[in-house]
Amino acid sequence: MALIIDPDFLSQGLSNTVSSVSMTAAVGNVVTFANTTDADILPPIAAGEWFEIRGASNANNNGIYEETGGSPSTTSIVATKRAGAQGNTGTLTDTIEFLGSTGVDQEKSVYYDTYSQNIWLLTQGNLSDDGATLQAIYSFTKEEWKNDSELIKFDFPWTGITPEQFELGDGWRFYDQTITTNNVSNRLSRSLVRTGGWSEIGNWFGAAGVLLQQYSGIITLGTFEASTDFAHFQQGNDPTDTTAAEDFVFSDAVNEAVLVYDLNVSNVGGLTVGITATNTITRSSGNWLDDGYNVGGRISIITANTPGNVLSALTIGSISGSVLTVTGTPLTNEAEDSQFSSAADNRNALNIFLRANTAPAATSQSKAFDASDIAAIGVSTLSNQVYRFPLTNSLDSKITINDDTLGGNPYANVHIRYFDGIFNYEVDDSTGGNEREFGIVVDAGTFSGIDGDFGGDSNTITTVNGGVPHYFDGGTIVINEGTNKGSYTIDGVTDTTIGVEGTPWTGSETDISFYLRLPSPLTRFNSNFDKMLILMMLPIQLLLLVLQLMSF
Repeated sequence: MALIIDPDFLSQGLSNTVSSVSMTAAVGNVVTFANTTDADILPPIAAGEWFEIRGASNANNNGIYEETGGSPSTTSIVATKRAGAQGNTGTLTDTIEFLGSTGVDQEKSVYYDTYSQNIWLLTQGNLSDDGATLQAIYSFTKEEWKNDSELIKFDFPWTGITPEQFELGDGWRFYDQTITTNNVSNRLSRSLVRTGGWSEIGNWFGAAGVLLQQYSGIITLGTFEASTDFAHFQQGNDPTDTTAAEDFVFSDAVNEAVLVYDLNVSNVGGLTVGITATNTITRSSGNWLDDGYNVGGRISIITANTPGNVLSALTIGSISGSVLTVTGTPLTNEAEDSQFSSAADNRNALNIFLRANTAPAATSQSKAFDASDIAAIGVSTLSNQVYRFPLTNSLDSKITINDDTLGGNPYANVHIRYFDGIFNYEVDDSTGGNEREFGIVVDAGTFSGIDGDFGGDSNTITTVNGGVPHYFDGGTIVINEGTNKGSYTIDGVTDTTIGVEGTPWTGSETDISFYLRLPSPLTRFNSNFDKMLILMMLPIQLLLLVLQLMSF
């Protein structure tokens, strides 16, 4: 298949009206359609294909179905209803319109669920993972609304702004759940949209025309290796959040939409929200990070008890589970805000990255890392349109070995550590007190940690994470922060402790950043010199003993 840019290659499915079809009573959502006379031939629908039912005398039978019987025929179809009007009626005989039939040009690739106001994209017919441009989807919808006697009863969902910028109004949205079609599993309708950004607008607590979600179209300009190279993106700018990066859905150069604004938190369902310290928002359940709020991103408060708390684009300074803190003190305290609702607003910070983990088949050479962000394209705030980022994959001229070799000798002592907290390190002045914060540290013959605990001991530091290699004994420990900041000679190492010469440390401190350096070659030589002397003297002593025996 190929990218669909022409609406003629999208389809609601070939229409077949059968005048006498029996429907069994539904078992769960599973229904059997059967013809009642030889003249009433059912459309051929292959196992696993999707089709729509229309025109049933009881509207509850209308909707989208998946063939799940496994042995379809023109006399009987076993299918599971997936969406549409609620429920199914009992046994009846009816005249039914089928939309969808086996065959590339007859299969259903678009379903308009007028009951739930959802647009489904199905990887059937001409629609594959290559997707369709949003302009093609918009144009196809216009044609169907004009020609389809069922759809024309409803308000047209789309507003076109440019060929790459659109709005879905009146509560219409792309279907939110994953779909398995054409042996492609867990595919979201939105992931098949190409070269387009859009806003989804609807009602929110009685207010009409509220922005519910916004998607920006992301296109990369550059060359990837199609089958193996996945770009990924990060929203917000927290350097310590090592789980923030998210892969794009498809490999190769990117042409996908990213959710950048999501109105998703409210007091519905027993959630309580309180505001303290005029900048801290605490929820009774759930996790801000799980709902797409990111440090360096923003939160927009849509409704609140105090009108002055309805503020847009507040920058998020920190998140810890159910507690979110914004920069500054812009809010009025509320012990329990019964009107609170908010949106994760990440339109101000998007970073995209590319670093393939495997070398191409034609060479053993690794690939260079590349990255881009909205500042690189001269944008400060994303919206419902397409953005094009320079991002390419090229061979790394400075690394002439592949990634597999990088994992072995002579690179066995090179490790990338992804910390779940902050590694403080003084970059500008080793004697200063202006440490910078890092979340990722590359150790090359060193060992770094962030959980150093003095515990009142004057010459031992412990690390709960453990794993301290014993060969650092005799080397140096560098304390990066706190009252004991500085370099010290290591005297004794276990898996979780590092001792130093003398008793130079004072006070109790926890969660201290530190790193270990190996002993110098001379130090290691001196530490073994006595043993070497003994070994070297043994042959001399034996020779003297032999000479003494010969003198008798």
